[in-house]
Amino acid sequence: MSLALHRRAIRIVRARVGLLSNDDGLIRRAEYFVDRVPQSLLTDYHRVDDVPWSGGPAEVDAVIRILDVPGLEPTIAIGPDRVDASGDFSACEAECSDRRYTLFGNLGFVFRYVIHALERYHDTWSFHASAMVDDKGDLWLIPGGAGAGKTVFLLEGLRRGWTIFSTEMTHLRLTPEGGHEFYKGSLFDNIRLGTLLYDFPDVVERLGLRVPASHVGRLDRRERLVKLLFDSATEKHGGTVLLYDRLPVPSLDTPELMARRLDAMRGLVDRAIIKSAQTTLCGARNCLEGLLDEG
Repeated sequence: MSLALHRRAIRIVRARVGLLSNDDGLIRRAEYFVDRVPQSLLTDYHRVDDVPWSGGPAEVDAVIRILDVPGLEPTIAIGPDRVDASGDFSACEAECSDRRYTLFGNLGFVFRYVIHALERYHDTWSFHASAMVDDKGDLWLIPGGAGAGKTVFLLEGLRRGWTIFSTEMTHLRLTPEGGHEFYKGSLFDNIRLGTLLYDFPDVVERLGLRVPASHVGRLDRRERLVKLLFDSATEKHGGTVLLYDRLPVPSLDTPELMARRLDAMRGLVDRAIIKSAQTTLCGARNCLEGLLDEG
């Protein structure tokens, strides 16, 4: 089968990635590359630039080839300088319960592959860290996992009149001359309501923000609930760990274990009596508001 492939090359920080697909719209969707929405790569990276590419592999660090084939179960094969993804991605995009976890979503494949490409090809290291520049011109690097409190430091910096350098990912390159360079990450962020309302109300006024009331939503889709449970059961498997400050140990997870885990989470959702499954956007003091009346 011969398919006409559309071509695009993007640059994020220093990484250059070539994109090939028979679905031109998939590799150019504004929600992933341009729009300031939760699933956008702009919540990870400062900018995504288009760069010239005639199609030669030497012009980019790596090529991601995506074949959108109706009815085909999606797969991804990762080689040294090339990724081949095939499947019914049109259907996957239409049915996805959380658009952050897609090929181009801000927690999806390309987000992670760019981190790999920056490290492998450009000796550029990506911290899960916010950063700001104080009134003396010093850079504050604030690393931490999800929920560690990075945003609180940014809000306090804003209150002091400091400049935001990155809200999410901050990149470091050690230069051949013996120096170092930092690169900006994203400049917008999702912030907990309670943090704004109760701890930094003056920042709300300064930025001219409209703060919504607490919001409770139902997790009615089986697929979304399965994903939530799978992510929670996978979180501590996925990453590497450094023992004794010197011994890196890789992830113990495998595709086989991941498939078994996914089947188990599907089994749990099918077998358990789930009285209520909900999401909530709230502050610290009203975290149970709208939840206790359910079930």
